[in-house]
Amino acid sequence: MCNCIEDLDELLAQKNTKISAAIQFSKNGILSARQPIIMTEKINPKKKEGPVKLFPSYCPFCGEQMPEATDD
Repeated sequence: MCNCIEDLDELLAQKNTKISAAIQFSKNGILSARQPIIMTEKINPKKKEGPVKLFPSYCPFCGEQMPEATDD
């Protein structure tokens, strides 16, 4: 697993900023690694459904595959 999020958070902290990331839990409540969130926005505000958040399968910074939550 890469450390891109942690490394970038250290650099961004100088600008009072951090990467938006989620922590995932499996069915058994097991914690998975932080994963970046690709933010989206709603196109039509009149529609009931909200915007979808995207979670990349691969690190958008280095290309390494992101770990998935496991039921171990």
